[in-house]
Amino acid sequence: MLSVKNLNFFSPVSFVCKAHDRVNWLFTGVADIDADGYQDVLMRNGATGANQVWLMTRLQYRATATLPAMTDLAWRIGAVTDYNRDGFNDIVWRNHGPGAQTSAVVVWTMNRAQFLASTNIGSVPDTAWEVVGPR
Repeated sequence: MLSVKNLNFFSPVSFVCKAHDRVNWLFTGVADIDADGYQDVLMRNGATGANQVWLMTRLQYRATATLPAMTDLAWRIGAVTDYNRDGFNDIVWRNHGPGAQTSAVVVWTMNRAQFLASTNIGSVPDTAWEVVGPR
């Protein structure tokens, strides 16, 4: 980090992805999923709906945790935070597609990188509204 007259400048950071299907995997969020104090990377396969978390230590990839697939590709991660106050981040999903589940919102409760349950918390019929995260 460089500091000039109380202004902080951070160097850009990059790291090499592990061997992976880089074409279809999208980075969908960053949060401390395993509660180790380091930010992890949530990823979603845009072709299959598979979901993974890259567990990280600083900028070092440590392991992959596989989450349940959401094969309906209309579902998107909207926010990640600890909604049930158990000390572990949970994942909010919103359906953006046509059909019976359009605008549905669900919360995946998590125990570190382990999926526990999916809870439907309602829907927002106006598709112009987006889940933007906790406040």
